[in-house]
Amino acid sequence: MLESANQKTLDALNKGQTVEQIYRACQWASEAGLHVNGTIMLGHPNETIEDTERTVEMVRTLFRHGWLRTVQFTLLMAYPGTQLFKDAERNGWLRYAHDWPSYDMRTPALTSPVSDDQLLGLVRRGYQTALSPQYAWHYFRTLRTWDEIAFLWRGLKLFLGHLTDFAGVHA
Repeated sequence: MLESANQKTLDALNKGQTVEQIYRACQWASEAGLHVNGTIMLGHPNETIEDTERTVEMVRTLFRHGWLRTVQFTLLMAYPGTQLFKDAERNGWLRYAHDWPSYDMRTPALTSPVSDDQLLGLVRRGYQTALSPQYAWHYFRTLRTWDEIAFLWRGLKLFLGHLTDFAGVHA
């Protein structure tokens, strides 16, 4: 549901939704008591640094309002058999051709006008969007069961690990 704050990227990936619909869906789902997880993909070959930063800012806004419970930031990956992979082959976006071990999420697999260091830094910065008092307040006030507290504890350990992903890189 939540992958980019850029309409041209959503359209290119055939997501069938608008950025405004993403905001509303996150709000409505959260208000209905659902825990919304955002899976964010950075690094589409048509995105500029400003486009990518806009997506990170969208996540920050969703966290601030309490409409997003958890988030996962990844580099956009073109998997064989998908339309994106076909588009990437046709447009010369694949950096590693069919060298499958290179598709490991440590570096962008697609060409992009945004540098590798910038993309990796933005993935790291994306996780930092959860470091706000507003998000903490929204999260903790909705904890209801011991299972949710256990989930928080497991997630916190993973989150802290993500804060050190690409530690030498700055956005």
